[in-house]
Amino acid sequence: MQEGCLLARVVDSRADRPVHKQIADRLRSAIKSGVFGPGELLPSEHELAAKYGVARGTARQAIVLLRNEGLIDAVQGLGSFVREPEPVQRLRPGGLSHGLETGRDPHDPPPDGDRHGPVGGRLGAPPEELMMSFATTQLEKASAPADVAALLGLPAGADVLVRSWEASYKDNVRTIASAYTRSDIATAAGLIDVESGPAAYLALIASGHRITRIIEEVSARMPTTTEAQRLDLAPGVPVLSIQRVNHTADRRPIEVTVSVMSAERYRMLYELGDD
Repeated sequence: MQEGCLLARVVDSRADRPVHKQIADRLRSAIKSGVFGPGELLPSEHELAAKYGVARGTARQAIVLLRNEGLIDAVQGLGSFVREPEPVQRLRPGGLSHGLETGRDPHDPPPDGDRHGPVGGRLGAPPEELMMSFATTQLEKASAPADVAALLGLPAGADVLVRSWEASYKDNVRTIASAYTRSDIATAAGLIDVESGPAAYLALIASGHRITRIIEEVSARMPTTTEAQRLDLAPGVPVLSIQRVNHTADRRPIEVTVSVMSAERYRMLYELGDD
């Protein structure tokens, strides 16, 4: 291990930047440059304190800072380890359920120029690794939240069908999602009897409500406590929140879907043409 010379540099107690942040900077740099590889044990608080001539509490602050950034995992009684990188999955706009949200029949051939492989696939992953399972957590009529009602062009408190679900990969929850469908559309499509997942969009198509236009807004934020627990997120890892408004051919918004997933595990992939 080469950390000796890198970490032996003294910290400047007279600098404007706090000493614990200077220590964290050097540990972070060592992790980024590969001096400490994934799964490797970092120097202990005692070792860092001795190396830099600081109090153990100062060394602890540096470790806590890196843990909160999601760079390391602290294991009780064993020490702090560099986090193993998460397998990254890519998502294309308009394709979170294999193209069904856009109203394309699953039996249709894929669109021209669809060169990116299966939706949601880990980069370089074979197709057999891409299967996700869905578990419905809520399926009932309820009052639309104010922001959702506004997006659907409905009065505040209007009834919508709420379909909430979790998408899992190998028993690990990867996405938490909720769809709010206009009550009249949901009734016509019989969605109250349809479990979440691609089947819901097939029901919309069968009832004549083919989704042809999608507007998505992607934002990053820190997770709620429940989200962090369900998605098994390390401290400091943000989530991506994807708000999607589905429209039919007459440009009428009929459904709002909000999906939340780990920003560490997913990337949004956009391809823009000249039109």
